[in-house]
Amino acid sequence: MSLTECQKKYVIDKLGLRNTMMDTGVYDSSTTRFYSIRNRQIAISPPTKCSFKYAEGCYLSTSEDLVILGNGFLYSNRILNSETLKQLIKSQHLKNGEKTNYGIGFFLQLTTMEITIMDMREGTWEG
Repeated sequence: MSLTECQKKYVIDKLGLRNTMMDTGVYDSSTTRFYSIRNRQIAISPPTKCSFKYAEGCYLSTSEDLVILGNGFLYSNRILNSETLKQLIKSQHLKNGEKTNYGIGFFLQLTTMEITIMDMREGTWEG
């Protein structure tokens, strides 16, 4: 099974993400346009070649599907069982024993209002 077939079967279809699809660079009238500045003018950006980065994302989606996806990772037994979820958010340790406060793609953070939030990052891009 290819990576994209696996993502479709075990994440997109399992969670019922009906408005999430690979960004193939072929857009219809309902797709948000991407813009850039060229020669001091705003212009529609050419399609991005995403086929090499489906592992880290490069999917088009709606805000509703993104909420479903986030909840699929936050609550056990939707995508991940409870033990896997615990391991993903468990702080890793440096060689000197110091905690990183970062799990495997996830970290927990205490806000100034003492609310614990979970943040998901794949490691190469902030945000």
